Amino acid sequence: RESPSPAVAMATPSSSDQQQQQQQQQDRFQQLQDELCALIENCWEAGIMVCNYQPHVNLQHKMDFLVNRLNSLDRAKAQVADVQVPLAVLKYIDEGRNPHLYTRHCLETALQRNEEVKGKIENVSRFRTLLLAELSQAFEQDMSRYRSLRADPTPPHPPRTDE
Repeated sequence: RESPSPAVAMATPSSSDQQQQQQQQQDRFQQLQDELCALIENCWEAGIMVCNYQPHVNLQHKMDFLVNRLNSLDRAKAQVADVQVPLAVLKYIDEGRNPHLYTRHCLETALQRNEEVKGKIENVSRFRTLLLAELSQAFEQDMSRYRSLRADPTPPHPPRTDE
């Protein structure tokens, strides 16, 4: 048995490579979250300083620090430029709702749609079986030839209806 070529081995990431990529992605989001938290805290402190202005407090220093945080945040945006957030999630957040509820709603919708599609597939399958059974009764020779072409020697039996 031949071993895969080095190019193929390099193209398929191992689980440790995937874990490392996931960790890097989590780190970049954590870094952005830390920057945002620090910015929010600085804005809060600056707001308190403005509302309770006291001449001996150095407001200029706080504003400089705030500008530095904004610059740092601007530099960090390149790290998450590839992330796309659905507009519906942003709408959830704007409405003051938890974005995790959006995920749950999407999953519930997908499950409901999946059940609907399963039901349709089952109904089409039952219809096909009934149709083939009826056609086999009405056109016995043609349907036996059809079944032989499809390599299906047994005629279908209509499903039971226990309703």
